[in-house]
Amino acid sequence: YLSTYFDSVEVKLSVDINTEVVRECQVTVENMPYAIGGTYDCLQENMRQIQEIDVHGRLIMTGEWMPLGEVMGDQLPMELPIIDTTHNINLWTPSFSYPFVQFETNATHDTVHNVNFHYSEDASIHHSMLTSLDVYPNPASEKVYMNTGDLNKEIELLCIVDESGKTVKKFAVNSKICTFATNDLPGGWYVINALNKKGMIIANQKLLIINQ
Repeated sequence: YLSTYFDSVEVKLSVDINTEVVRECQVTVENMPYAIGGTYDCLQENMRQIQEIDVHGRLIMTGEWMPLGEVMGDQLPMELPIIDTTHNINLWTPSFSYPFVQFETNATHDTVHNVNFHYSEDASIHHSMLTSLDVYPNPASEKVYMNTGDLNKEIELLCIVDESGKTVKKFAVNSKICTFATNDLPGGWYVINALNKKGMIIANQKLLIINQ
């Protein structure tokens, strides 16, 4: 069908960002081993990002570009244009090059879908950029082994954090292969955080403990 009427197809992407700094606030960080504790003065920024994706085809007869959604209608497997709107609350503090905390919310900012912390004043390391630790077995019931590999010389401390954010175990790293017992911990999800000498997380891994 397309080749009968169109000789070219192009995808158009447009992004519109609306942002407004609404007020000053304070954020207190505590009981989080990967963050720098304390109270920070922040600027609150409400941001709305509208991303629109549309597909146009060029008519062979006239050379005119037309939206495929108008031409093909229900014959397309998706509705065009595709419009995705995201809403964020960003908290900025002068010490950080990225927003200190980012909340993904609904349009009215009364429901939070996701929270991202940027942990380091020096580098603003995002969670998704961290190296994953080699942990096995996972799930575990009695004992866990960790291979820290090339990070061995950089890691100062390993912290085991439960679902509530509480550190339940911590120990120094003396070799590439580390072990710790899990049979004294309740079953559930944990995060293993590897901290350097500055107290920054440089690697982590999720761990599921199953009680037998």
